[in-house]
Amino acid sequence: YQKKHAKFSEEKQLLKQKPYLIARKSVVKGVQEDPKLALEYMKLKKNKEFTLNSNVNVVGDKENPIEVVHYVKRFEEMEDDELNRYLDSAKKD
Repeated sequence: YQKKHAKFSEEKQLLKQKPYLIARKSVVKGVQEDPKLALEYMKLKKNKEFTLNSNVNVVGDKENPIEVVHYVKRFEEMEDDELNRYLDSAKKD
């Protein structure tokens, strides 16, 4: 049926996209109302800009292994005042 009725097939594909469009609309509305959701969204979309990243290079061999433990606090682990200080310092840069 779909092969004979291209218009039906096109309409079906558009209807399959509707749940995604509704979800996207909800996210956009939520981002406008909730700063933490906005930050989470930006961390997903613009990862390098909105996450706290740390790169550690470790040099060692079998005879002299080196263990490095490096912890970076994530945005969601920060208290509001700590997050505000971080964001304020980023604005100055």
